[in-house]
Amino acid sequence: MPAFIVEPIELGRHDLAQILAEIVQEASNQLGTRQARALAKIWKALIEKGSGFILINDGKCTGIILYTAEYELRFSSFLSESSARKLPQNITICLCCTIRGKTSWKREQETLLLKTAISRLRMEPSVETIAVQCPPLYRADIEGILSAIGFMNCHRIRMQRSLSGRISAGGGPPGSRFEVPTENDADQLGGIIYHGYFSEIDGYLFPDISAVCSDSDLFKEFITNRSIHLPASILARVQGHPSGCVISLAGDAPSSGLIGIVAVVPEMRRRGVGKAMLLRVLRNYQEIGYERASLAVTVENTPAVSLYESIGFQEASRRTNISVWRRSVSRPLMNFRR
Repeated sequence: MPAFIVEPIELGRHDLAQILAEIVQEASNQLGTRQARALAKIWKALIEKGSGFILINDGKCTGIILYTAEYELRFSSFLSESSARKLPQNITICLCCTIRGKTSWKREQETLLLKTAISRLRMEPSVETIAVQCPPLYRADIEGILSAIGFMNCHRIRMQRSLSGRISAGGGPPGSRFEVPTENDADQLGGIIYHGYFSEIDGYLFPDISAVCSDSDLFKEFITNRSIHLPASILARVQGHPSGCVISLAGDAPSSGLIGIVAVVPEMRRRGVGKAMLLRVLRNYQEIGYERASLAVTVENTPAVSLYESIGFQEASRRTNISVWRRSVSRPLMNFRR
């Protein structure tokens, strides 16, 4: 394979119009014209910001990698801009693609480009999380490459169920009580979510959880955001102790209820708290007039998936791949059952 070098994007130095046009054409062939056009706008904006690296051979750009400060699995989107700046920086690599050369060369080029970009991003001490979530325009075994350099590979799906028909009231352990939370319960909700996600796979994937839930002011701002629908949420207490919560979000459709957070403290798992809370939330959704309920879940969080399936949720969208590296948190060794 010819010699290649990787350089940061510099607008005044690199003309990337041609490679962008070729990648958009490739995206159009594989993903469809509408999605390719939407992605092209994002990619062009990132190029103009210099948010990426390029692969150069003989003075010509043959590959490109782009990244954004946006991260799908974050709490900071519920905070003001000034509050979000207090949180660790998260980066998502959203494009990794080469356009010229034999297929075997393309794999090697993409491997070089990806490893070099990640190595340089890791050198930035302010970067806490690096995620990779790219459209499948690459030829390399990206998940294999990332796993070898410390990333966790996961898959996210959306699950959905109809709200027609009777929904059982749910049980719960002896001494359990379920109530609609208010803003005055913010500290208790923050504690439940913090401990409910800690050392679990989703606690690794959601980098802002620890920072937001352990800061009283940040969590109050989070829980009072207009995207949080507290009247359709549930707080569980067992023997008077805060034990679990389900936080609803403002749905993306007027006929749909959206479950955003399900958390049970470790010592109360496997006792029916999670199932009882979810059934009560579904009944609340029925009373509101929603026709269906939906949520997103990490496929590898098998206890959570099993719980949702047991109360009628089914996979409703194609799985999306996401690979994540955290600077200050070790990979979780196991999932706790809710």
